[in-house]
Amino acid sequence: MNKAKLKVAIILCILFFAMFGCDPQSDQFEIRPGIREYTPLMSSTPGIPLMAVLSNDNQNTGYIFHWITEEGILLDWHEKDGIGRIEQLGKDVRIDQRKIYWTVDFEKEIAGEEFEVSLFIERKDSGEVLQKTSITIVQKEKGWFFVKQ
Repeated sequence: MNKAKLKVAIILCILFFAMFGCDPQSDQFEIRPGIREYTPLMSSTPGIPLMAVLSNDNQNTGYIFHWITEEGILLDWHEKDGIGRIEQLGKDVRIDQRKIYWTVDFEKEIAGEEFEVSLFIERKDSGEVLQKTSITIVQKEKGWFFVKQ
């Protein structure tokens, strides 16, 4: 009888943690920029690195990161493959990785002085939005950008 109760308790714990321990709704999260200021003249980086950071560093793969920028474009820098290939992703991107880069779209002038980059955490299976956050990027002068705190 004790073994049966132990099995039930283990199963209940697993279910509890599966339901509540890995849910990004219960996490605080933010967009953490890798640098605070950027100009395309900087040759060491393709843009402002933006990282989705969850408070408990949840590694759940049941959701995707939906990034939207009002101005500029979003990039993926394939640093790990050894060739440093940069891929233009566009203004509205759904990816399963936490890091992305923002940069200037050289084919379109930035309309205002301030604009937002938004991040939505969505369930992979349903597309349900679990959380949203954003950062503001300011163009100090033409071609010089900084992340507003």
